[in-house]
Amino acid sequence: MLRLALLVLPVVGATVAATLCPGCLLVAEETPSLTLAEISDQYWNQLLRAKPLQATRWGYDWNRDRLPDLTGEHREKRSFDLRYLLAELRTLRPYLQDETSKTDADVLSFLIERELGELEHRFYERGLDQMYGPQVWLLNLPQDHPMGPQGRKDYLERLRDFPRFMEEYLANLRQGLGSGNRQPQVVVDRVLRQVEEILEVPEQDSPLVWGALNSARKKRWLLWEEPFHEEVVAAVKESVYPAFRRFRSFLALEYQGAAEPGLHQQNGGESAYVHRIWYHTSLRKSPGEIHQIGLDLMESLQQDMLAIAQSMGHEGDLAAFQEQLLADPANVFEDRKAVTAAAGAELERAKAILPALFHRQPKAGVEVKALEAHREKDAPAGYYHRGSGGPDSPGTYYVNTSMPEQRPRFNLPALTLHEAVPGHHFQAAWAEEMDSLPEFRRRLYIPAFGEGWALYAELLGEEQGLYETPLQRFGMLTYQAWRAARLVVDTGIHGMGWSREQALDYFRQNLALPETEIQNEIDRYIMWPGQSLAYMLGSLEIQRLRQKAERRLGDRFDVRDFHGLILSQGSLPLAVLEKVVDRWLEKRATGRS
Repeated sequence: MLRLALLVLPVVGATVAATLCPGCLLVAEETPSLTLAEISDQYWNQLLRAKPLQATRWGYDWNRDRLPDLTGEHREKRSFDLRYLLAELRTLRPYLQDETSKTDADVLSFLIERELGELEHRFYERGLDQMYGPQVWLLNLPQDHPMGPQGRKDYLERLRDFPRFMEEYLANLRQGLGSGNRQPQVVVDRVLRQVEEILEVPEQDSPLVWGALNSARKKRWLLWEEPFHEEVVAAVKESVYPAFRRFRSFLALEYQGAAEPGLHQQNGGESAYVHRIWYHTSLRKSPGEIHQIGLDLMESLQQDMLAIAQSMGHEGDLAAFQEQLLADPANVFEDRKAVTAAAGAELERAKAILPALFHRQPKAGVEVKALEAHREKDAPAGYYHRGSGGPDSPGTYYVNTSMPEQRPRFNLPALTLHEAVPGHHFQAAWAEEMDSLPEFRRRLYIPAFGEGWALYAELLGEEQGLYETPLQRFGMLTYQAWRAARLVVDTGIHGMGWSREQALDYFRQNLALPETEIQNEIDRYIMWPGQSLAYMLGSLEIQRLRQKAERRLGDRFDVRDFHGLILSQGSLPLAVLEKVVDRWLEKRATGRS
């Protein structure tokens, strides 16, 4: 709502004011027309309509029979809606009195502004993605889609909607070719291989078929499967595979060429990378500043790693020690089953340290599973997937069991703390239980918070003596150095003109990681500018806030209280997290809590 106020100001051109009062300017003094709850509800409902796949994962039945709308008309509508809500939010913010409302408003402002930035920099034109592209997420659809009577109908409609989605997706990629906003050849090659592998599988054997049947059987939703089975096979044959064939032809015939790997080398790329740094880290830091942070951290971490090598009798440099470790069969796995079994054992060891770190644990458990074959080639060593059935639904800690003879055993304790407990699973499952928080704080992901917490969780293993051998501690330091090296490499590629080979060489010379993982990682950073910065920058901020709390509270500091505070907030930008911690410290220091 706009409230009109007369101000006596000598402003030239105030024609409307002149009709009422010569020498006066009619000024639109804004007052809020929506409450914070109304803004939040509108934002969330619009988001669910715009992102139907996420809505399904979160348990909503909105547009469960549709795939996302990728048209320009939809983007214009989305941008208009977001700008309207942001304007309302900025008008309302000075009127908010309680700290919880201020926090909600600050988080919502960040979420809206970062999505508007994505639209402004046209990242939809760079939508080719070997990790989360349609050739990946469509095959994963059965694991989150309900398969009850209506759910099965919706699932079939989604498969039949895939040709429409693919047409819009390819139109955006073609637009990027015309504007000079495209992914480099290494990403094209990876995605093309993934699509070809999909099409090599007969339609009746597709994960879209057996995945849907398994999901329906698991919850006993399907008593008589033959008609549904036939309908899914028909949808895959008539809708999905023809769309993937068009995708394959587009990649092989149209989307070829030697684009540079760095974002800053593309049209508008320098400002786009600055945006992506803020998007993923929620910090206003320059590429050069982040690059130097990474170099400084690498120097310190490598000194610690070299000290371990020397304590084990190694007389050469760190690179030689790392090569020696990976060449020793005792330090890697003999087969796939050994990887999964070891991950399960590490999960049980990690659970043992939780009472010393937390007053309570989330209701939902976490399971260890081997990553499916169709995802493992381009996937990292492990990752976490939140359950989609509510607060009690278990999460999944996926481990990549491909090429076990290249996977170091000594890295697994740190990986488990990061992906499962007390890392991603604790953060996601705890947020799910916070019914008092608005949905956008419980469910939306802010990378610097989530990845920062998970990397910080790796350090908790050091605190609690979980790294029992020199090699396990070396593995923890390797993982810390890996995230520090990302600060160097991501900014090198996207801010300083590094080639892919330069980035690969930096990892080879500085990290005890297998070659396959190194190549997957570097190609991930090329495809996903800025995302890899969130881990270390987020962890450093959480460590800094903990140190501040320890200094302020002294003997009254209890790490379980601090961790409970952090995880009870949902997902926050780092600047907002600091405000929350500062308010908590003020109350603790004055005895008000």
